[in-house]
Amino acid sequence: MGVYAVVATVWDDNYEGTASSSLEIQAKSVESWAAESGLTGADAAPTADPDGDGLDNRTEFAFGTSPTGSGSSEICEVLPVEEGTMAVEFLRRVSGAEASYQARVFTDLSAGFSSGTNLTPVRSADQTGVPPGYERVEVQAPATGERGFIQIQATVP
Repeated sequence: MGVYAVVATVWDDNYEGTASSSLEIQAKSVESWAAESGLTGADAAPTADPDGDGLDNRTEFAFGTSPTGSGSSEICEVLPVEEGTMAVEFLRRVSGAEASYQARVFTDLSAGFSSGTNLTPVRSADQTGVPPGYERVEVQAPATGERGFIQIQATVP
């Protein structure tokens, strides 16, 4: 991302020419993603929930679900792992400029997100069926015998 100088030159026996300009590369926005999904007007707003699944467009954009109801509204999948471990898998935007993520583990949700212990997402080996612009990642945490919760928070600029 950024602004880049671009120079084009034609090298041909019959033609000649040179042009220069700048090219600005930007992160994909929720609005442009919504337009690609066929949403217009109020349905394309970041806070809209056009398919009524309880996830606004920002969340659908961040986690790779469909804003039009043609896909699942589940943003995470609990993974089977060895005893004593809990794990969750989810899709995230590849570009950190499009969305940032935090994952934390808790034994008590009433204390709030900031009280959890940070988890580091790791890119999953299986990237089959992942939409362009996303990657499948997972987080793991020890299961201590108490209740355990993994929460993922996405921030979309």
